[in-house]
Amino acid sequence: MSKKSVKSILAISITVIVGLMTMVMIKSQQKVSPLPSDQYSYEMSTEELLAEFAKSELTATRKYMDKILKIDGIVETFDQRGSKSIIEFTSADPTSSVSCTVVSQDSSTDLLSGSHITVVARCTGYLMGAVLENGTLVN
Repeated sequence: MSKKSVKSILAISITVIVGLMTMVMIKSQQKVSPLPSDQYSYEMSTEELLAEFAKSELTATRKYMDKILKIDGIVETFDQRGSKSIIEFTSADPTSSVSCTVVSQDSSTDLLSGSHITVVARCTGYLMGAVLENGTLVN
């Protein structure tokens, strides 16, 4: 290959990398709107959700993936990260949990370990526990 071809390929590669990095930065800073708290496909406790995944992860994934769930449970930990809050729910099984990212709301700042809460959120999968995103606290 000639030096000119190598320079062209390098320039194109750098342009693609910069474009991808810009896209990721813009996507990460987009504001996420909370889900409506009255529109959900399934309603259950965190323990019921975990029991279904324990019974058959494949069946539960097919059933709940990308569905809006209304989940109630007890807060184990609460971590405020910018405009989002991450809630970990207590679980009877120490190897599994439910984690929910909630779009910050005024009432989310009052969450304490041991609080009983209900959230509406989208199930995005299961990795050592159920992962819920774009949650909204239900009063």
